[in-house]
Amino acid sequence: VSAALRRDGKLLTLGWDESVWEWDLKTGMPTRQLVQATAASQGGRTFAVVHADTLHVYDELTGQRAGPPCQLGREPDEVLPLDDRHMLTRVGRVLEFWDIVQGQRTSRIETDAGFVWAYLSPDGKLAAIEDGDDRLHVWSLTEERRLGDPILHEDGIEDAAFSADGRALLTLDMDGRARLWDTRTTQPVPPALPTQEMAEWIRFSSDDRAVMIESMDGLQILDRTSGRPIGPLLQPRDPRSTRPADIVLRDGPAVALQHLPSTQTPTEKIVQEIEVKAAITLDAAGIPRALTPDEWRASRAALSREP
Repeated sequence: VSAALRRDGKLLTLGWDESVWEWDLKTGMPTRQLVQATAASQGGRTFAVVHADTLHVYDELTGQRAGPPCQLGREPDEVLPLDDRHMLTRVGRVLEFWDIVQGQRTSRIETDAGFVWAYLSPDGKLAAIEDGDDRLHVWSLTEERRLGDPILHEDGIEDAAFSADGRALLTLDMDGRARLWDTRTTQPVPPALPTQEMAEWIRFSSDDRAVMIESMDGLQILDRTSGRPIGPLLQPRDPRSTRPADIVLRDGPAVALQHLPSTQTPTEKIVQEIEVKAAITLDAAGIPRALTPDEWRASRAALSREP
């Protein structure tokens, strides 16, 4: 909960549970709702604020608008970020997909089932809708129609991801079983993928040649064609950097992991708030001494570049 008092002491603004309300301190009653919902993108680069029937999107680091406002038409029941460019709004069983960079609605579908989560294909043309009954419904957003039969996972759905070409869908259940599906027929296709206990994240590589599965034990890379592991389980030094943005298969027993830039990179404001007032270093003999002015300036420059 966060709060701010107006200078005249008559109104109090309270923010909680992703909404912001204005309260009259004399009557103790809310006067109006300023923000209906907030949502941060999965990449952490943008966040959205719903005011009345308008969706406003801002850059997480600069605080500036990331695109024009999206005119929703009415207040949504739910706002769901799909990636750094797309968001979904729900009113009842009507789902609307928005391009937040253009400020335009790209698709509108009405489901005949419940709604828990949505997974978007990389090109934004397909969506897999989780209905709360352990089923995924694959939709063509360009044609605004459902494809094939629902995909059932009796042990619940932990994660899902589309291939880059949109022809395949990976699903992961809560017992760590991964499966591969044809999005046009919604039927399972080979290869069989090994079970990863306590797995919670699954993705294709950008070239669709590999599958990445993250579990509590680390990152397992699988060959898309055979389903066999490529090398041992990768255990990163930093647990927070387990999930790569992409993986590139190279000739021989080598892979290259490409990570997204950290969303924790300090802005100028944060650097100023954690400004170091004094610093020491060790000389060749291991004796601590104060930094020289030149060393201090070099350290300050490095601090502004690195987290």
